[in-house]
Amino acid sequence: MFSFISINWRGRPLRTYDTIINLIGNTTNRGGMGVRARLDRRRYPTGRKVSVKEFRALKIERDEFHGDWNYVIKPRKEMSLELRVPGEDLGPAVEQQAIGSR
Repeated sequence: MFSFISINWRGRPLRTYDTIINLIGNTTNRGGMGVRARLDRRRYPTGRKVSVKEFRALKIERDEFHGDWNYVIKPRKEMSLELRVPGEDLGPAVEQQAIGSR
C-alpha cells in the first residue's frame, strides 16, 4: 500500500499530523483495499541497542529478491525483550493498518 499512499499525497504539503492521517486514510488501491490510520501518541524507546544474541533470536525469513530489504519477522512464542525505557522522551508515531476491501 505504500506506493498508493505515496501517489495519494504526491505534491501535497505534509504540514500537520491531521493532513498526513487524512491522506493515508483516504488511500485505496485498484482492488479496493483501503487503509485505516490514526495518530499514535504513545512514546517508544529510541537508541536501544540490540545484542547479537537478541538479533539471532528473531525469526527472520528473507525473500529471495533483495532479502536485506524484503523480509518477514515471524512472532516468537514468548517475548523476552523489555521495550520501555523509563523516563525516555520519545516522539509520536503514525500507525497504519491495512483493511480489507469495502
